Amino acid sequence: MNKSFSSFILLAAVLLVTNLSAQSKVGIQLLHDERWVSAEKEFGKSTEEADIFYKGLAQVKLENMDAAKASFNSIATKPYGKIGLGLIELNAKNVSGATKLFTEAANETKNKNPEIFVAISRAIAYSSVEDKLEASNWAKKASDMAKSNTEYRLVWGDAFLSAQDGGNANTQYEYAQQYAPNTAMPYAKIGRVYYRMKVYKEALPNLKKALELDPNNLLALNYLAQTYYKYRVYDTAEIYQQKLIQIGDKSAEDMAMLANIHFLAKDYEKAINLINEIIKGDNKYNYLNRLIGYSYYETGKHQEAVTFLEKFLETQPKDKIIASDYENLGKAYIALGDKEKGTQTLKNAVDMNPADKDAIKAIAETFKKMKMYAEELEYYKKIAELPEPTASDFLNLGSALYKNKKFEEADATFTKVLELSPNSADAYYMKGKCKVYQDPEQATASARENYTKYLEMVAGSEDKNKKKIIEAKVYLAKVAIKNDNDKAKAKILLDEVILLDPTNAEAADLLKFTE
Repeated sequence: MNKSFSSFILLAAVLLVTNLSAQSKVGIQLLHDERWVSAEKEFGKSTEEADIFYKGLAQVKLENMDAAKASFNSIATKPYGKIGLGLIELNAKNVSGATKLFTEAANETKNKNPEIFVAISRAIAYSSVEDKLEASNWAKKASDMAKSNTEYRLVWGDAFLSAQDGGNANTQYEYAQQYAPNTAMPYAKIGRVYYRMKVYKEALPNLKKALELDPNNLLALNYLAQTYYKYRVYDTAEIYQQKLIQIGDKSAEDMAMLANIHFLAKDYEKAINLINEIIKGDNKYNYLNRLIGYSYYETGKHQEAVTFLEKFLETQPKDKIIASDYENLGKAYIALGDKEKGTQTLKNAVDMNPADKDAIKAIAETFKKMKMYAEELEYYKKIAELPEPTASDFLNLGSALYKNKKFEEADATFTKVLELSPNSADAYYMKGKCKVYQDPEQATASARENYTKYLEMVAGSEDKNKKKIIEAKVYLAKVAIKNDNDKAKAKILLDEVILLDPTNAEAADLLKFTE
C-alpha cells in the first residue's frame, strides 16, 4: 500500500469519527452532564445507529430496561445494536455472551473505529456488573488511536470511575484538560471524583473552575450543590440547585434534592410546596412521601404527616425503611392524641436499631415533651445500658426516675453523674430534691449539703438559674430557722430570695420567723 493511499484511508477514518461525534454532540454532552432524561430525548430525535444506541444507554440510566432493550433490538444486527445487547447480557450476568457481542461489533468495523471502542466502554461502565475493568481496556483502545482526543480521555476516566478507581480516573481527566485547556468538563469530572471520595475541599476548586469556563455546566452545578449540601451551607447549595433546575431537565430527582435542601434548612413550607408540585397528578416517587411527611410534622400539621408517612410505609420495601420514619410517624400519632399507637410506632423505631443512641434519645425526648414519664424512663434506661454512658445520659435517667417518684434510685443515679462529672451543678441540685422527697420532715437536713454545693457552683449566674437558686435558698433558710435556730442566716438567705423575686410569697412568710 503506497503512502498516499494510506494517508487517504487514515483521513477517511478521522472524518468518519468526526461525523459520528457530530451527530450526537448535544446528546453526548448531556450524558457527561448526567442528564439522562434530556439525553434520551435528544438522541430520540435521530434515527442514526449510534444515536439509537446512546438513547438506549440513557434509558438504562433511567432504569427503563424494557425501553432500552427495545432501542437496542431495533438495531440488533448493527455493531451498536450488538453493543447494547451486550450490556443487556452483562446485566443478566452472562459475561461470555456480552464479550462475544462486543468482539463481533469491534470485528465488524475491523477494529479500526474508536467510536465503537468508546461505545463498548460505556456499555460496560453503565452495566450492573461488578468487575468493570474491561471498560477501561476498551477506552484505552480508543485513546491509543487518538492520544490527544479529549472525548476519549473523558470516557477512559469514566471507565476507571465506574470501577471505583478515582485516582486513574482523574489521571485521564487531567490529560483531557491538557488537550482542551479551555474545556469545562474535565474540571467538572475531576471535581466529581473528589466529591465521591469525600474530599470536598478538592472538589470545590475544580467544580468552580468548570463554571468559570462554562457557567452553564450542569455537571459542575450538580456537584457544587451537593458539595455545599454536605457542608450544610444550604443557602449556597440552594443557589446552585436552583440554577441546575432552571437550565437542566427539571427532573424529579433534582427537584427532590432542592426539597431536601429546604427541609434541612428548616424551610419546611418551601419543601412542602415543592414536593406537592412534583407529586401533583403522579405520586410515583415514594421517597417524597417521606420528606413531605417529615415536613408536615415539623410545621405542626400532624394529620397530614400521618397521611403521607403511612402512604410511604405502605409501599416502601422493608429494608429501605429507617428508624426516623417510625419516629416521625409515632410522634405525629401522639400529637393527635393516639398515645397507644404512637408509643408502639416509636418502639418500632428503636427495635430497628437498638444501638442507635441518637435515635433512642430523640424518642425519649419525645416522651419527655409529651409528659409520658413512664415511657420517658424506659428509653433513658435503654440509653444508660448502652456502652460507655455519659454523665449527661445518667443525668437524664436520674431526672426520669425522679419524675416517676423513684427518689432513691434517682439519688443513686445522680451520684453516678458526679462520679463522671464532679462539677455538675444540676446533679447536686437534683440530689437535694431527692433527699427532700425521701425525707419530707428533713429532721436531719439531709439535703443541706447538696443544696449548699449547688449554690456554690452557680454563684454569679443567678439570672440563668434563678428558679433553682430560689428553691435552694428557701430550703436552706428553713433549715436555718427550724434545725439551727439561726435567724440571722435565714434572714440573709430570704432577703437574697426577695431580691431575685420580690413577689415570692413563701420567702415573705418565712421572714416573720426571723424577727
